[in-house]
Amino acid sequence: MKPTLPIPVSFDQRLQQVKTEIERRIAQKQPANQYAMRARLWVSWLAKNLPTNASSEVSHV
Repeated sequence: MKPTLPIPVSFDQRLQQVKTEIERRIAQKQPANQYAMRARLWVSWLAKNLPTNASSEVSHV
């Protein structure tokens, strides 16, 4: 039996999934500074999921 592969999702769908997960974690932990935790989680995800040369791919029109 072949292992099933995950269905690829669009970048927008992935962003929504990450947003939902980040908000779930914040609600669960209830940190004193929710903004700092939210920023830390987003920065962590972005660092892992965006190419290191993303700025060179942006079109400056």
